[in-house]
Amino acid sequence: GFVNIGRVIPKELHQRMLQRIDDIMMERVQYGDKLLMQLDPSNPEERENYGMIKTEQTAGSKGATRAYRKIGEAGMGLECDDVFREAMTLPVFKEACGRM
Repeated sequence: GFVNIGRVIPKELHQRMLQRIDDIMMERVQYGDKLLMQLDPSNPEERENYGMIKTEQTAGSKGATRAYRKIGEAGMGLECDDVFREAMTLPVFKEACGRM
């Protein structure tokens, strides 16, 4: 399930998150085997560049592209990044979890 707590991430942090995910996808920031990444096999650009791509999620970048289907998983996710960790550790999330 989920709980709707509205917009809680400050606009400036949200902008930094958008920039950081783009930096990760375009390989300007890399985390090696600390971050699971999966390409979108339905993306025509990726089929053209890589032929048949494996659809499993594995550690590390698959190349500089915005055609990722999924980035991260518990224990190997975006918590390795300081910008995303800042958002994940906002007091509002701790408070929300404490009420469940």
